This record gives sequence, structure tokens and C-alpha cells, in this order.
Amino acid sequence: MSDSSLLRSGWIRVKQYGPSALAAGLMYGGIYQIFEELRYPLGNCIVKLVNMVIRQSFPDRMLLPEFSLPWPYEVKVAGVGVIVVVLGIFIGLWAQARSPRQTAP
Repeated sequence: MSDSSLLRSGWIRVKQYGPSALAAGLMYGGIYQIFEELRYPLGNCIVKLVNMVIRQSFPDRMLLPEFSLPWPYEVKVAGVGVIVVVLGIFIGLWAQARSPRQTAP
């Protein structure tokens, strides 16, 4: 095979599978960003639960330190993750709509 035929066949594959790969990557990245942002509030809830148990059972013990980020920051970053997921879904739907349809045998 010559270089031009390899380049041409590679370009055909990129045009065929590129939007699908981009959509999958965007959806994965958005979901990852949302889960990363949920890690801090969930961790803080677990610490509050442990502190509640310590207060009820062992009042003379020292409590665990509570931590959290400002909630407007968490909402903004999680919102960006949702936008990325929705963009990935739209690109996936667009790629599905432009793919050639195959009829069932």
C-alpha cells in the first residue's frame, strides 16, 4: 500500500468514527467531572455522620475536623460537567443521524 492510500483510508475512518469517539470522550469526561465534584460533599457527610456517632456514644472524645468547599464553586464545576455530558450526547445523536442506515435482513 502506498502512503496516499493509507492516508485516504485513515481519513475515511476518522470521518466515520471521529464524532462517535468524541461523543464518548465528552460524556466520560463530564461524568468524571461530576463524580469528582461530588467526592467532597459526600466525604463531608460521612465525617458529619461519624461526628454524630462520636457525640452520642463518646462525648468525651475529640470530633473529626469537618471540611468543605464553598457550594457555589461546587455547583459551577458540576454544572460544567453536566454541560459537557449534554454536548457529548448531542454529538452522539448527530453522529448516529448521519451514519448510513442498515436495514434488518
